[in-house]
Amino acid sequence: EGVSFKHNPEFTMLEWYEAYADYRDTMVRIEQLVEYVASEVLGTTTVEFRGNTIELAGPWARVSFAESLEQHGLWLRDEAALRAKLDGLGVVTDADKDWAQLIDHAFSHYVEPGLISPTIVHDYPVELSPFARVTDDDETLTERFEYFAAGMELGNAYTEINDASEQQQRFDEQSAHVEGVRGDPDYVEALSYGMPPTGGLGLGIDRLAMLLTNSRSI
Repeated sequence: EGVSFKHNPEFTMLEWYEAYADYRDTMVRIEQLVEYVASEVLGTTTVEFRGNTIELAGPWARVSFAESLEQHGLWLRDEAALRAKLDGLGVVTDADKDWAQLIDHAFSHYVEPGLISPTIVHDYPVELSPFARVTDDDETLTERFEYFAAGMELGNAYTEINDASEQQQRFDEQSAHVEGVRGDPDYVEALSYGMPPTGGLGLGIDRLAMLLTNSRSI
């Protein structure tokens, strides 16, 4: 298991990778971590933030990415239909160049602001998840989750791709998307030497600090 901190003037990130774990294991890890930190820092797992009382103790709510958008009638796999739906709702989609950008816009506009209690949104579309392993049941979805509280994202996690050929294929597919991750031959070569099944996670320390201190901005 490896743990690192990344820092620049815009964010501080806790990042870890755990061998022989997947995104389900990682969901439990982050629930336990946030609950423990809140208890140690505040003496309670209940916080007040932006006028909301939020319980950080696990288990957190879980909802799939598709289900979260279906609740708003916005889980549409056809690009033209999704754009028309959003345009009809008054959402400006001029900057959204493909389906991946449109569905991400729909999620951030309609779903994310309503995730007040800690919530894990899982099984993201493969178009939005260049490094995440596909699910066993549906190759259009991935073993990825993001977790939210108080209407903001706290972090991102997924089961890592550990097969070099699969990762190269994903890079090739991503190159077709406007903001897709481009190829990285060094990374693919490194994977070819061997990597165990791995769960990885990133946590925005700044946003967690905001939540624990009831601070409205970083």
